[in-house]
Amino acid sequence: MATDTINPLAAAFSDAATLRALCGRSVRYLGERYQVADVLWEDGLLILHASDRNAVQEDSFGRPSRVVPAERRIAIHNEDGSVSSAWQELELI
Repeated sequence: MATDTINPLAAAFSDAATLRALCGRSVRYLGERYQVADVLWEDGLLILHASDRNAVQEDSFGRPSRVVPAERRIAIHNEDGSVSSAWQELELI
């Protein structure tokens, strides 16, 4: 008898605490390696930092200020409040 299993990432996109528990974990998103850096549940964003690429961060005046890991922001929810399908592109590694 086969049982239905729910992808843990799909479940995480439905629950703030579960998604926050992924902070610090390594993931692959669209074929690139990242680390889950933060969850901004109220803003509907999952923040990923690249493991192998850097970006120059600007200060509040638009001047180059420092080198930081490249960042990717992923929508947790669609505009209508439903769970985003972005979890399908994520893979825990």
